[in-house]
Amino acid sequence: MVFLTVIFTEIYFLGWTCNGIQDQSFRVAERIYAIQWYDKGKDFKVMVEMMMMRAQKPSNIKIGPLGVMTVNTIVSTVQTAYSFITLMLNLR
Repeated sequence: MVFLTVIFTEIYFLGWTCNGIQDQSFRVAERIYAIQWYDKGKDFKVMVEMMMMRAQKPSNIKIGPLGVMTVNTIVSTVQTAYSFITLMLNLR
């Protein structure tokens, strides 16, 4: 039981970290827009526009065929595994 608890805790914190990366990447465009870009030259404005366009696609970590790793993905995977184990134990 201790081993399973440690594994689930490790997986949850990994998902939480990946979720934080995705959330912070959403905020990059807001932070870029908050600088005083309107007082700068044309080259700076073009660079800010390109950075904001790139920031529209969030950074994330994928876990193979399961998709993007977030806390919701971890929870749904654990729920599915628990349901499968329960089903198998009841079929004995």
